[in-house]
Amino acid sequence: MYRKNRKTYLLFVLSLLVAIVLSGCFGGSSGDKLKPKSYELKITILEANQDKALVGATVEVIGKSVSKALTDQDGQVVFRNLNNEIEIQVQAGGYFSKSQAITMNQNKTITIRLQADAGAAQVKNENDLYTALEDPEITRFYLAEDLNLVKDLVLERPVNLNLNGKKIQGNLTMDFSDEELLEITGLGEITGNLVINAPEATISNYVQVNGSIIINEIGENTWNEYFHNNDLVLNSSFTTVNIYGGAKTITAGDQAWNSVVNILGGQVNQLVINSGIKVKGANQVVLAVVNIEHGVEFDKKPQKLEGYDPKIIESFEPGSGGKIAEFIPSVAPANSFGGLFIECVHKWPYSFTSGSYPEIRLQFIPPSFFGGTKYILQVWDDSSKEWLYLENYTTEDPEQDNFALSSFGNHRIRLYLEDGPFAGYTSNAVETSTTAVNTAFDGWSMGGHSSFVGETITVSFTARTLEGWNSVDTKYLSYQWYRLDPETFELTKIKGATSLQYTLTTADIGSHVMVQATGDELNIGGYYQLVVTAPVVEPNKAFISDLDETGFILNLHKKVPSLTKEDLSLYFYGENVVDDEQTIISVQALDSTNSKFKVVVNMATMPEIVWLEGGTVYWGLVSNYLSEDHPFINPHITYELF
Repeated sequence: MYRKNRKTYLLFVLSLLVAIVLSGCFGGSSGDKLKPKSYELKITILEANQDKALVGATVEVIGKSVSKALTDQDGQVVFRNLNNEIEIQVQAGGYFSKSQAITMNQNKTITIRLQADAGAAQVKNENDLYTALEDPEITRFYLAEDLNLVKDLVLERPVNLNLNGKKIQGNLTMDFSDEELLEITGLGEITGNLVINAPEATISNYVQVNGSIIINEIGENTWNEYFHNNDLVLNSSFTTVNIYGGAKTITAGDQAWNSVVNILGGQVNQLVINSGIKVKGANQVVLAVVNIEHGVEFDKKPQKLEGYDPKIIESFEPGSGGKIAEFIPSVAPANSFGGLFIECVHKWPYSFTSGSYPEIRLQFIPPSFFGGTKYILQVWDDSSKEWLYLENYTTEDPEQDNFALSSFGNHRIRLYLEDGPFAGYTSNAVETSTTAVNTAFDGWSMGGHSSFVGETITVSFTARTLEGWNSVDTKYLSYQWYRLDPETFELTKIKGATSLQYTLTTADIGSHVMVQATGDELNIGGYYQLVVTAPVVEPNKAFISDLDETGFILNLHKKVPSLTKEDLSLYFYGENVVDDEQTIISVQALDSTNSKFKVVVNMATMPEIVWLEGGTVYWGLVSNYLSEDHPFINPHITYELF
């Protein structure tokens, strides 16, 4: 067995040697051929005016990876294993930083010259620091050595800090009210907390802070965070925090109301929210903890969410809510229109004498709606079998929309349009009646916010006796809800809808909803009819995305049969906006589902707020559903440029 194994081993070694020799003879493996070549880069850093070598300058090379080194006594540094496009960033205390992009396709030697910064001071210790702070002409500090603080450092005037790869050992506070644009740069490190009390300043941070960055006061625009792993605490209201490289944690304290966290790059490992703020780029948040019930808005869903549910603008995939069926409206009979209904039948007291009279109040669409100026009331005559004109009941104004008929009796009546493009057209007919009970309807109320499916409408009515004008108990009223066709004004009874409340359903889409309160003809006479909604529409939640100079994308929760620019109304708001109402150039479907549309509009002037309304006669744009625990539906959508 031993000899057999040994023979097998020798055969394996021999085969391996042959494979190696053959590989060498034929120029190596295919993997060797695909391996990219790498090159060496030698960089010399000089002082611009004197060609003096700069010792200890920080040189950073950014390519597929990041390398950093300090220049030697000759101002030189060498980087190896480089290829393709790279960027070189150079910083040195007392000099303006500089960057340069090159392509590494061969070994290279380059020289970079830095310009001296006359308004800067090199700081080696606390004594240098406080001496420089006494000179108001010095606005930029460069650390030449680590700064070991004996006590907390408080900067009471605005200065730019370049840590130059060094450390500030301790806590740093910036406490001033000047309006300045400042930077904390230099690839260095603050080992304690960085506290900001600068209500008029805009500050950009590029350095690591081992403690927390505590922003108590900062200008509205803004805190810019470029380092990738800091802990930020925001205690300032009406503040924008821009995150360019991510963050370990961001905590919005209970005083951060109306602030914005704008995540433009990197991930935020944890976002804790204790006041009402807005978050853009929220999908880059690994964990969001919302500790307040209202006032928090995300543009997108975070990867994980705990606590209360915030408002999420892009809370769905377009088209995921199903499809809205096409609605085919009814058509009024030839040469006719819908527009007449009886508001109430009751009795009414005479103004100057005792007694009362039966009264019928009519409501109708004014003649101006059809381009005319005058209606004449017509009544059906059973004996002659024709419609007769009632010249005493003629509208006196194109905008008139009602008649009050006194002692009229039981008849069938309609309106005749005397002039305009639809001259000779007649309205739907209604049947009048009277009551002998001496009561009058004197008021009503309605609660409800919209005509969207899901909305609950609540009504009430009051009636009084003619003698003494006393209230009558409404227990003597009964109720019935109807659908009112907007084209024909035909009424359809809604089965089972007999209370003071009614919740709009999909069966009501395209119709007005009307309620009739009817007296028992003993204690209350007649009836009152109240049209409580515009034509009912299905809510379609939507959001705006991808806004640029050509317009934006409209995303719909439910697929729709079609959408045109005439279906939408667009408004811009902001300091630079001249006219609020905007002209939509076109609306283009982006896919076959009709749930994403490109809305083309001239965005040469960017507004602060984009406001969009619209829909069709059977569905409408909304920003929320009632099922989302909102008290009412918002019949518009907005996009705020953070």
